[in-house]
Amino acid sequence: MADPIITQIGANFLLTLQGVTVANGYNQTIAPQWATRLGNSPLDLTVWVHKGDPIQEESSSPCQYMQWLQPYALECHVVNSDSGGSVFQRIERLEADITKALMADVSRGGLARDTIPESPQIFRDIKGVTSGVLLMYDVRYVHLYSDPYHQ
Repeated sequence: MADPIITQIGANFLLTLQGVTVANGYNQTIAPQWATRLGNSPLDLTVWVHKGDPIQEESSSPCQYMQWLQPYALECHVVNSDSGGSVFQRIERLEADITKALMADVSRGGLARDTIPESPQIFRDIKGVTSGVLLMYDVRYVHLYSDPYHQ
């Protein structure tokens, strides 16, 4: 049996991020991974993908469908600012590369209705030094009311 629609969307989300490489025409190669419960190391250009709680929305679709908004938070670390400009320039390039990749197919391979970016948030490490950006995206999708495996 295939995975539920939401699992397929998550796989597409991560696969898209794995395509952000210099070889594919982006400014840098990132290392996206699902966030873990054991803590996440802030390595340079590591992108920890956090999956939020899905939000059920009022559906404009026929009543046999449920519409959801699935939030994703990308914890993007820029630790080494010695290579390729200031930490702010590197954060801006990282944000632009990720946005370009994710917005190239807002339907997540036909699984979703939309991918919606939210405002980025710069974050600092424990010493107060700017060390990355938190990027938020919401994915709107539907599935059959009686079957989360099918649209």
